[in-house]
Amino acid sequence: MQRDARRRPRLAPRFSTLPIALLLLLALPRNARAHLVPVGVGMQTFVKVEPGKLTVQYNLGFSSNTGYAELSRMETSGDNVLQAEEIRAWFDRMAPRLLMGLEVRVDGKPAAFRIVERRPMPPLEGLHLYETNGAFDTWWTFESSQPFGPGMHTIEVHDNNFTGEISESLMWLPQPLGTTFRTYAWEPLPPGSRQEKRGTEVVMFCRGMRIYFEFAPWVYEALAQRRAIPTATADVARGMRATAEQALARLGRTSAATATATVAATATAQPGALSSSPVAPTAMAQRSAERPGQQAQRETGALLSLRDRAFPIAILLALLWGAMHALAPGHGKSMVAAYLLGSDGKVRDALWLGFSVTISHVGSIFIAFVAVFGFVRLIGINRDTASGLVQFGLQLVAGLLVV
Repeated sequence: MQRDARRRPRLAPRFSTLPIALLLLLALPRNARAHLVPVGVGMQTFVKVEPGKLTVQYNLGFSSNTGYAELSRMETSGDNVLQAEEIRAWFDRMAPRLLMGLEVRVDGKPAAFRIVERRPMPPLEGLHLYETNGAFDTWWTFESSQPFGPGMHTIEVHDNNFTGEISESLMWLPQPLGTTFRTYAWEPLPPGSRQEKRGTEVVMFCRGMRIYFEFAPWVYEALAQRRAIPTATADVARGMRATAEQALARLGRTSAATATATVAATATAQPGALSSSPVAPTAMAQRSAERPGQQAQRETGALLSLRDRAFPIAILLALLWGAMHALAPGHGKSMVAAYLLGSDGKVRDALWLGFSVTISHVGSIFIAFVAVFGFVRLIGINRDTASGLVQFGLQLVAGLLVV
């Protein structure tokens, strides 16, 4: 009996730690293809090497605070609803920044890329700013024509975007299958960075990587045959065009060149989705007027504008409600008043007690203000990233205190 009584106190502490251990295990990060970040931005760079072409796919994701700031910059009309033209203009402004920060060198020479795809995830057109938490992703595809000749080649990739902010960068590389490459190797930059194999791909947790490769001999033979076929086809097409022009000239009709130019002009007049070419203001207004639900969105924007104008009144009402709450019973105020009266407390004691209670209630606001000010002025990161970082830190500290 005595021995069992001695053992019981030892078992209690061990079992009391199980819930905390389970919570910590559930809180461990899970590796996933989606690049979700709680604070700041996340970048994923996918590099694919093909004969004659280098493709870089770029995933740029924004967290709630940073994303909401970008959406606010994206919305420029003042109705708090994202239009297709506003999204296109934001992509036009973001493209040079991403291309400038994405440094890619092929055999020591910088690669020139063209944009073949860009889109937001999820679609943002028609989205109201007050109906989202701010987090969103963008997907970009860049291509560069590269005449890879025989021999060994080197590709070096560096992601220098958002280096002054809270960010995370991943580098993805597909592992080659079949016999396309004679040599294929890679290394993260800086060397020794963490890397993992995910199915047919490898992911590196860093901002740079270097690829060494050499195509198999049959690849160059196939490329030579492919170049010969379009040359013969072009010769046949030129002969057919000359014959058609002669026939049309004899009939006195419009030349084939004029007809071709007319067709090309008609094709280029068609608007494209998220293209970098500007759209005429009249076409923008027409598409905006024809968009379903435009009237309802304007009414919603008017109501939200009225709410913004009533913001000072709401603050005043909140202060009055707080004063009424302070007079009402609760939070042990009656006990504190009785203690002050029973202990011959003075007015300054009551004021000091009220001040300390106020600081304890809203102290986190002052801490957040000082922390954001320090991050912006001393470290130099932008206000959106600083506020998101402080919010995440306060939530983490509060959760640890609860645990």
